[in-house]
Amino acid sequence: MEEEGEEKALRKTGPISLVRHNDLVVNEKFIDVLQKNNLDDLLSLSNYGGGTVLKKNVFRSVTKIELSEGGVSRTLYLKKHNPPRRERIKSLLLRRREDAENEWKNLLLLHDLGFGTATPVAYGEKKKFGVTSFSVTVTEHLYGTEKLESYLPRRFTPPLGPGGISEKRVLINKIAALTREFHAMGFNHQDYYLGHLFFREEDGRILILDLQRMKRRAAIRNRDRIKDLGQLCYSAGLTGVFTNPDFMRFVLAYLGRETVEENDKRLIRRVMAKKARIARHDRKLLMRKAHPQ
Repeated sequence: MEEEGEEKALRKTGPISLVRHNDLVVNEKFIDVLQKNNLDDLLSLSNYGGGTVLKKNVFRSVTKIELSEGGVSRTLYLKKHNPPRRERIKSLLLRRREDAENEWKNLLLLHDLGFGTATPVAYGEKKKFGVTSFSVTVTEHLYGTEKLESYLPRRFTPPLGPGGISEKRVLINKIAALTREFHAMGFNHQDYYLGHLFFREEDGRILILDLQRMKRRAAIRNRDRIKDLGQLCYSAGLTGVFTNPDFMRFVLAYLGRETVEENDKRLIRRVMAKKARIARHDRKLLMRKAHPQ
């Protein structure tokens, strides 16, 4: 029988080694820091009341926590999922996984495939009648990164010299190349806004976050491609530095072409229509907040 605190290896392949520790699945590199801070079981994580709450609603909460180990400080994010019973039943009936387990598996999958994303630290769940009623994920902070939604306007607000223009075009091509590869492998994000893409200047890498709704199929469906591209273009437009020529540069890089072909025009029109629908939806939400019933 496994003793409390005893580690049982679950996965030794790929860049992440996982072990079963108490009632959690833990990235082996983080066992010591969780133990020394008394956060190495599901109960302690679920009851944790420290840190800074970044988000809280009826579905989940996200808390930023600072832990120390041997004089070294680590910044982690604790996400607690506790959806209402009706939402759990709906997800079960619709076979729609948009929970902590889905996010955890997606983090591991992207790491295995070489995509940049958050480092998974720990996962735990509580089940009732065979259905997950409560779950947590812990990930590590992306040190030295910035959301593209803030990096782009900070770095590329006009006027730009030749060097700035060149740098901006390189970054647009990187975003396009990442998106093309992501979609080519059958992934669709469903929340593919610049706020979920992080840029690390040190090595020029773009990392993808917020994966709880991410899906993978043998090939991406066209409507999912349109949705991701529409969300990306809408959020790029909000930065104030993404021009129409920038959009065409992105499209050509995403398609891997030097000029737009006739068949590409329908895709562009559908992406623009999706972008417009997102804009209308956001305006309605803002109006409701400004004029509540």
